Amino acid sequence: MGVSVLTLAHGRRPHLRRLIEGLCRSEVAPDELMIVDMGGPAIEVPIAPFPIRVLALRNHHLPLAAARNLAASDARHEYLVFLDVDCIPMAALLGSICSTLEKQNVLL
Repeated sequence: MGVSVLTLAHGRRPHLRRLIEGLCRSEVAPDELMIVDMGGPAIEVPIAPFPIRVLALRNHHLPLAAARNLAASDARHEYLVFLDVDCIPMAALLGSICSTLEKQNVLL
């Protein structure tokens, strides 16, 4: 079972960079990081040990639900982990989530 990490970004590029750095230090790497770009300066995708895909959703407002739905519908893996752009995940986060999901069919 693969895991897609999904995040929404509207500006806040330093926060996004730190989220990616945290995922790079993860004990279990995501199978992909999906970023929904909701405006602001262009997202520069760094080199990472996992694929990073950027989807654009440009609107005058911040349609957060639409952005989350877009990320979820385009994700390529069964497990979906939504992280706020200002989240710096601890190294054990994805491993812990995936381990729990493999044992139980739950929403965490």
